[in-house]
Amino acid sequence: MGRENRTGVAGLGFSIGLILGTAIWSMAAILSGLDIIVGMTSGAGAGIITGLVTAQASLREWVRGSTGMLVVFEMGTGTLVGIPAGLLAAWSWSFSPLSGVTMGAGAGLIGGALIGAVLRATVKGRQDIGE
Repeated sequence: MGRENRTGVAGLGFSIGLILGTAIWSMAAILSGLDIIVGMTSGAGAGIITGLVTAQASLREWVRGSTGMLVVFEMGTGTLVGIPAGLLAAWSWSFSPLSGVTMGAGAGLIGGALIGAVLRATVKGRQDIGE
């Protein structure tokens, strides 16, 4: 894979992670009755990290096998990134740590699944057309 294509995949992972992470965490904050700023700030950071890990896993082929395995890998990564992000949000905004962990794990799981699915489909589509 060429250098431009690698940079494109990393940029795509960053963008998808930022957009989906912010959206999913904002929804989690609204459903939890928390301030929307908590969701947006936590989601942006967690989504970027999750998206970049997805891009790296895709480029380096850390996960072999079917496309679904990358999504499962990202569900785990999203959850692992979401838990500390939720705890940090709980500490920063003075609400229950259990609520932070629950919100972070749930949003990370859903966000990781969506980010992994979208990024993998986009990368696979680019490879199929020969970019």
